[in-house]
Amino acid sequence: MEFDPNQIIPIAEKNVGGFSASGDPVPLSGGNLNHIWRVPGTSHNVIVKYAPPYIAGQPDIPLDPMRIHFEAKALQQFTDCSALHQLKSNQISPPELYHFDVENHLLIMEDVGKEGGLFSGDLDEMHMKLSATLGGFIGNLHRETAGNSWFRENFNNTGIQQTRKQVQYDGVENFLVSAGITPDQNAVDHARNLGERLLTPGKCMVMGDLWPPSLVIQQDRLRIIDWEFAHYGYPLQDVAHFAAHCFMYHKRFSGELGRNFKTVWQNFLSGYREGCGKRFDALLSRKEVESMNIHFGAEILIRTIGTFQEGYIFANHQGNGAEELIAIAVNRMRNPGWFAENPGDDLLF
Repeated sequence: MEFDPNQIIPIAEKNVGGFSASGDPVPLSGGNLNHIWRVPGTSHNVIVKYAPPYIAGQPDIPLDPMRIHFEAKALQQFTDCSALHQLKSNQISPPELYHFDVENHLLIMEDVGKEGGLFSGDLDEMHMKLSATLGGFIGNLHRETAGNSWFRENFNNTGIQQTRKQVQYDGVENFLVSAGITPDQNAVDHARNLGERLLTPGKCMVMGDLWPPSLVIQQDRLRIIDWEFAHYGYPLQDVAHFAAHCFMYHKRFSGELGRNFKTVWQNFLSGYREGCGKRFDALLSRKEVESMNIHFGAEILIRTIGTFQEGYIFANHQGNGAEELIAIAVNRMRNPGWFAENPGDDLLF
């Protein structure tokens, strides 16, 4: 049964302490997975997120609504005295969880605003600093949860992993065919094999959706939103995912702005190394770096010629260097072992 938006205000006013709505819920755009509203209040606004049993932006693709249960559980881990509360700082944190309606798959949380994102604007000194802060946060998240049996048992988000396998990794061949490109069988096979690997028990908890819309700057603080992909998985699902989007922005924009996106990645990687500490080599083993190159390519393909190209910076494969980018993606997926043996100082760039 679909959720009735008319229930939003009564549920929010009943379950969020001190909240009184001052206007109607406003639907928000920009995400693919869920229906999201901003509800204005007399003292503060709240964000309400509903997870339907499909991808909200692609209703023909089923998606387990349990994903939002994992987001709620992830946000709970950052509350005071919980397992990951020490990762928060006045430079970076997820939004505060106000209420989770289990029956309706409905989450109510802090509104972190709409000032901009880590990938927006001219990428000034603050953006560069926050990219390193983000890397440190993700490195700490991976290090703190690595080998932790409680996180392994409680963040086994297999529904999301199965959907990613079907839509992204198994979809590589169709993406290439639909773009008029003869599929490379090695690239196709490597992507499918990675999808299978990511269904197996992982190394640590990952945020799972580390891309531009998930990274909101609130004044001079970075807020990480959209944790429904949180999963006890593999570091590549955060590190290579972020790298792929930095690389796409790097290739899409010319001059200093394009170069700055490479610096964002370099700062992230530096912060990540520091956050991982002595566990860096174990978390990003040679096998992991090989898989990172496959995911790096698969993420580029799904955003340029695949399911999630609409509204992104290379939408509809329209020039702007997309052809070169696609060729790079396929080459990474075809030869991941070579790139793992020759990673360079920037690992994925």
